[in-house]
Amino acid sequence: MPTNDEEFLRQEQTAESQEWREKQDSYADLGTYIKMNKQTVLSQEDPEVFGPHNLKNDLRAQRGEYFGVRFNVLNLKEVVGFPAKVEISYIDKDGNVAKVDVDLSKILTYKDVAIFGSMSSNSDKNQEMLDQRGIPDRVDEDLAKLGFSHMNSMDIEIRKKIDAATSEKRERLGREAREQKKKEFDF
Repeated sequence: MPTNDEEFLRQEQTAESQEWREKQDSYADLGTYIKMNKQTVLSQEDPEVFGPHNLKNDLRAQRGEYFGVRFNVLNLKEVVGFPAKVEISYIDKDGNVAKVDVDLSKILTYKDVAIFGSMSSNSDKNQEMLDQRGIPDRVDEDLAKLGFSHMNSMDIEIRKKIDAATSEKRERLGREAREQKKKEFDF
């Protein structure tokens, strides 16, 4: 059982680590970026994993698979050049659902493709630029080199369960926050 001093030290170290990550200007590769910036969305300990979705074993069986890779194509009307960004959702080695928002301009191996020089406000044109520069393919290749694999279409039911459980967790955390706030102001 951690003492108050131990808990305080752990929180302080976590805050320092978070501050260091935020100040970090560049990362060597995609793997390093993912390790340093991953966020757990749904863990093996969350009650939603055990509930009606019964996801625990499914998640453990799907470890290392990624899904939900989404490239953000921004409006460039007022910005000359922008960093390409991608959101990657995956199941980590412990069977937790994790997510990372990747700013490709901070990864040294993507410096040559991450910044655009267009002034287009047309998102289709911007998506075309992403494709021309091979960014989606390079990200897929790098994820494969890291040992990730695409969650295939046969696993669509698992994806639906993940989405439902994640939504339920968000709702639960919102209820808990409201209840906590109410308790703090109950006189």
